[in-house]
Amino acid sequence: MTVRIAFATAILLGLGCARAHEGAAKRRGNEERFEGSLSPAPHPSSEVVALVNGDRIYLEDVERQARERKVTPSRALRELIDAMLLSQEAARRGLANTEEAASARKRERVRRLIEDEFESRFNGPEDVPQGEIDKLWTRLDIQNFFNHELYHEVAYARVPLNRNATPEKEAEARKIADEIHKRAIEQAPKTWQEFHDLAGKVGNSSGTQVDRFTYSTTRHHSGTFESFAAAVFSISKTGDVAKPVRTPWGWDVIYLYQIIPKRQTAKSEAEPEIRQKIFDSSRRAAFQAWVDGLVGKAAIVRSDERLTKIEVQSPVGLP
Repeated sequence: MTVRIAFATAILLGLGCARAHEGAAKRRGNEERFEGSLSPAPHPSSEVVALVNGDRIYLEDVERQARERKVTPSRALRELIDAMLLSQEAARRGLANTEEAASARKRERVRRLIEDEFESRFNGPEDVPQGEIDKLWTRLDIQNFFNHELYHEVAYARVPLNRNATPEKEAEARKIADEIHKRAIEQAPKTWQEFHDLAGKVGNSSGTQVDRFTYSTTRHHSGTFESFAAAVFSISKTGDVAKPVRTPWGWDVIYLYQIIPKRQTAKSEAEPEIRQKIFDSSRRAAFQAWVDGLVGKAAIVRSDERLTKIEVQSPVGLP
């Protein structure tokens, strides 16, 4: 919404209740009164594209209106002419100084300040400071994201069993693991959740606890035992199910649900992706720093002790 349409909308809010606003203005007084033209020039050299009862509409106004409303320049100009006529009528009726109009002018000034002084300088991922990229690149998790071995992400069902289990317990647990494997081969679950559900049903039917987890690992630098990692990489297609394997914790049946290819990325190649991922958070931080800079230059006197006169009720409590 452009300056003029925002202004016109605000002052038209007073058309149906002018007397109420007029009374409020007399009681409280206006903090600021509107003075000057309804159509100030964006720049000294701005081109005029229309005159409405002497008030000008400029080329920049039409361009912004067309861009923000996603309409043709001709349609944008018609909308601005309508807004100007409404603004002139509202001003004629003395509604340019209602509280809504004054608030709209303040909001618009803030918006234009942010647009001109901040957004134009931090408008895309390319504006993320290089220092932020350099700092992120030193982090181990970022390095591992862009440079890693082949990963297999698996879901597994475990029939728990300690290392000193009796031969009978060993055979019983192996039998349940074999049944989970058999049903997984027959039913070919499409997701790891379906695989876990299948394994749970086998455990319930046998009256045995079956633990279910997900895990991501490489073949040679795994954080788990060799027997488990070897079983994970004995299968190579998503949806494959490995034969039951004995690990220190019991009998495991493993389902492969995702393969993450090996990746080796230089910093220069990773930078565009990093910039894209952190753009929003970086921009928020930059905006806060910009605001803090403005606050630091201001003369602000607070009387917090008077805030005790304000009563606020909240169903969730306030800090």
